[in-house]
Amino acid sequence: MPEQKDIERSSGGVGVYVCHCGTNIAGTVDVNALTDYAATLPGVTVARNYKYACSTPGQELIKRDIRELNLTRVVVAACSPCLHEKTFRNAVAEGGLNPYYFHMVNLREHDSWVHTDKAAATAKAIDLVRAGVRAIKIEGRQRSPAYVAQVTRVWRRALDACLRDCDGYRVDGGWMEALAGLSEGQSSTLGAYDRPWK
Repeated sequence: MPEQKDIERSSGGVGVYVCHCGTNIAGTVDVNALTDYAATLPGVTVARNYKYACSTPGQELIKRDIRELNLTRVVVAACSPCLHEKTFRNAVAEGGLNPYYFHMVNLREHDSWVHTDKAAATAKAIDLVRAGVRAIKIEGRQRSPAYVAQVTRVWRRALDACLRDCDGYRVDGGWMEALAGLSEGQSSTLGAYDRPWK
């Protein structure tokens, strides 16, 4: 397994991979239109479609893009996570990313198999992929373990204080000071809040 890249110092973005799944997805969803749309989403560096993304060449494509394009997140829109989530997590890890910086969108069971109208299926696929890209970019998934641990400690203290005395609960200035002191670098986050890191 290659050493995982330090995403805090990485300038890459999200890679989106749309699987045809033979005709299971491509027979109902316009995969080219979906891929073109995915490429326009904020933070997406590359969007590609492939006949069988779970195949060895499909996995190699993802691994190569992680290395060559310096990707920091990967979204695969394909079949059921029950079938291939582990396959893609392994590919992402072999490419050098933490396997939990991967998100899988289930286009087959949640879209192509339940639609007969190609335009409606493609519109739904666009919504699903947009949600998948947003999900992979949420605040906690972009932060270092130390950052998440500190925020969790502060929230735990606040919740415990509230549970001990709801009527007398007051925000402790130390909590806010601990949060204000957190730093995650000087670059902009791809996160849901679209604001610079502290």
